[in-house]
Amino acid sequence: MHLERRAASAGASYVIRSRDPRATDTLAAGFRARNAVVVPGLLRGRLLREVVGEVRGASFADADDAHIARESRMDAPTLLAKLIFLANEPRLIRFVQDLTRTDVASFFGRVYRFEAGSDHFDTWHDDAVQERRIAMSLNVGDGTPEGGELLLRRKGTEDAVRMRYGKPGDALLFRVSEHLEHRVLPVSGPVPRTAFVGWFSAGATFPGTQLRRA
Repeated sequence: MHLERRAASAGASYVIRSRDPRATDTLAAGFRARNAVVVPGLLRGRLLREVVGEVRGASFADADDAHIARESRMDAPTLLAKLIFLANEPRLIRFVQDLTRTDVASFFGRVYRFEAGSDHFDTWHDDAVQERRIAMSLNVGDGTPEGGELLLRRKGTEDAVRMRYGKPGDALLFRVSEHLEHRVLPVSGPVPRTAFVGWFSAGATFPGTQLRRA
């Protein structure tokens, strides 16, 4: 499953093309084993190049999320609306449902950046509010960051699954549950972690419902 853009008689349209079912089965097995999986090339081709270029030129400002985290958040409403529109494409919703065996209906999120040498940080939290079921972190930056891995663990335990961030266009999906918690490690190299992040929820989501981060 990946997102592309193609020309249409009435202008540009966005389409989702299916992967080899065997590859999807492999991804689903990985998700069942770890409650997390990296989907290679969810965003690719001309659309990926356009999004990365627009994100590169966008303004970012530091934002605090209470005691949970500090990050730089993108201030580009039109680009964010386009990304949210793409993430709510019905075939992508069905793909996430099939991959995770989870009932989801909509997606809402934001674009943020973690940089080395900054005061950006993240702490253990669960995101388990407002019918959120699956979190997504899609790399929309210029490369693959050093560090910035996701840690995911069952609450009350020390052992955590460690998921390395993928290359531009790759998406990291992981389960949201009151029994699980996660955090993002600091970035250590020159490439920041720039991601379109958010949640696939069981119900409808709206901008005012964005209370806690992924």
